Amino acid sequence: MTVSRICGISISVVLLAIILVLGGCGGRVARPVETIRSYDDSLTCVHIAQELKSNSNRIADLRGEIRAQNDNNAGLLVVLPLFLNVNDSEDEEIGALVARNQRLIMLAQKGSCSAVRVQSPEAVPNEDK
Repeated sequence: MTVSRICGISISVVLLAIILVLGGCGGRVARPVETIRSYDDSLTCVHIAQELKSNSNRIADLRGEIRAQNDNNAGLLVVLPLFLNVNDSEDEEIGALVARNQRLIMLAQKGSCSAVRVQSPEAVPNEDK
């Protein structure tokens, strides 16, 4: 048995399998929120305001994750390119949250929720721009 073969399998095949398995480690699965929910028509103005605030906070958190990943990707590109996060799960989640906020704003206006601070979903601070 030679060093280039392990249990009848060439080292290059083993390395390729390891690379493929580790390559799937970068990023995470997107979990976007639903734009329309079954209970939307029963939301009170207070509930709408709280969900808008929660969604805006989540958007800010996701933008922070994107910034951190961009910083990590720059270092990993040099050291170990296998672990680069090249998916756009955070962007997908942000898009879903923006759409949900637009729906909530529409519900607030329809319900005459004058106490709800209606701000554009895109107005959440974005330090990347």
